[in-house]
Amino acid sequence: MRRNLDIGALRSLLAIDALGGMTAAAEQLNLTQSAVSMQIKRLEEALGLRLFVREGRRVTPTAAGTQLIEQAQRMLVIHDTVVDRLTTPRFEGEITLGVPHDIVHPHIPAVLRQFSARYPRMQVRMTVKNTLELLREMRAGELDLVLTTEERPGPEGRVLLTEPLVWVGARDGTAHERDPLPIAFAATCAFRAPTIAALDAAGLRWFDAVFEASDDPGVVATAADLAVRAELVHHHSAALVPIAHRGRLPELPSVSIVRYVRPRGAHELLTELAEMIELAFAHNIRSNDPAVAA
Repeated sequence: MRRNLDIGALRSLLAIDALGGMTAAAEQLNLTQSAVSMQIKRLEEALGLRLFVREGRRVTPTAAGTQLIEQAQRMLVIHDTVVDRLTTPRFEGEITLGVPHDIVHPHIPAVLRQFSARYPRMQVRMTVKNTLELLREMRAGELDLVLTTEERPGPEGRVLLTEPLVWVGARDGTAHERDPLPIAFAATCAFRAPTIAALDAAGLRWFDAVFEASDDPGVVATAADLAVRAELVHHHSAALVPIAHRGRLPELPSVSIVRYVRPRGAHELLTELAEMIELAFAHNIRSNDPAVAA
C-alpha cells in the first residue's frame, strides 16, 4: 500500500529547513510549535525515517531529510500550480479561435485538449470558416486568435509553415481525366484562385462542379469522384488522396499557414495558446522534413 505525504507537513518541513528551527517555522506558518512538531513526527512515522537532528538551538536535516526537502520543493510547485489553475480568476475566461477547415487536423484537436487539461477553467470557442471571413472577424474584434492559409500573408501575421498545394481526389478516382476538368471549391476558398490561375496558364478547360459557401460540399463531391480540388500536401482531407496525374494537371503554388493574434484586450493566456499551436506546426515541419527524419 502506498504511503501518502501530507502537503501541510511538507510546507512545515521546508519552513524548518529555511529558518533553522520549529519555533520560527511555526510563526511563519501561523501554527503552534506543537502542531509543527506533530506534522514532522507524522512524516517520520509514515516514512520510517528520521528527518531532522537537533544541534543546539538549531535543527538540521538528516540525509533522508535533505532528500525529502529537495523533492518537496518540486511537489509543492506542482501542487500550488494545480490549485492556482483550478481556483484563481486569472485562469478563467474565454478565448475565441478561428481556423480554416483544411488545417483543423491533425494539430488543433490535440493542442486544445492539452490546453484544456492545463487550464480547465478556460474556455476556447472555435469557429471554422474560410480565411477571408476569419480575418474580417478578427479585425472586427470578434476573434482573438486566427490561423489562415494565404499565398501572400499580411505583415502582422506570423508564418508557421509553407507547403505546396497538391491535387487531391477520390481514391482510385478518374475525375482528373475529364475534359473540361471538374473542380470543387467554396466560393471564398483561398485555394480556388491560384488553382484556376494554374489551369488557365496551362490552357486547360475547367468548370465548377461545386460552388457553395462552405467547403464541405466540395470535399464530399471530390470524395465521390465527381470533381478534384487542391489542398495542402500534408493537410489534405482524410477522405481524399493526392492524385498521380503524371503531368496532366499543372503544378500548383505554395501556400503559408499563418497565425494572427489580437493585440489588445485579449486574455493573458492567449499568448500561451498561440505558442502551443506554433510548436505543434513546428513539429509538423520536423516530422515531414526528410533530413530531420533521417
